[in-house]
Amino acid sequence: MQKPSTQLGFSLIEVMLVLVLLGIATAVISVAVQPHPGALLRHEAEALAQRLAAAQSEVRVDGRLVVWQADPQGYFFSRVRWLQNDHQEMPVMSTHGDLDNFEHHELLRPRSWSLQGVQVQSISPLLLHDEWFSSAWKIELHHEGHQVTISRDARGQFGVE
Repeated sequence: MQKPSTQLGFSLIEVMLVLVLLGIATAVISVAVQPHPGALLRHEAEALAQRLAAAQSEVRVDGRLVVWQADPQGYFFSRVRWLQNDHQEMPVMSTHGDLDNFEHHELLRPRSWSLQGVQVQSISPLLLHDEWFSSAWKIELHHEGHQVTISRDARGQFGVE
């Protein structure tokens, strides 16, 4: 007569129940950990401030002016040249192949906003030149009731508020 065997392990039902419970716990934690929309906007502003500082450095090294422009989908940097007429000098976006739009530059290439519906209030287009001291300016980013300001002081220092 054979002795009944004792169970050594888990049944398929027990394993599936544990996996379902782990999935539910993971879903609850991931929903609770989602970043606040204001924090996402601030992160977007900090990244833009770094890119503006890089563009300013590019101008100071290269000597050619750079313009920053934004729209609801994103923003881009482009080189500009001075067009002089009889009455005044004014910056004009370059359409020539010798001046670029930074398509292959990691920091200055065209970008889309990481948040849909970002609204920008700033001087448009924003001209970056090689002067070490110039007037201060601000760029305000708005998204779903949140606001973050990128500022540049007269000494060329960038900040996010």
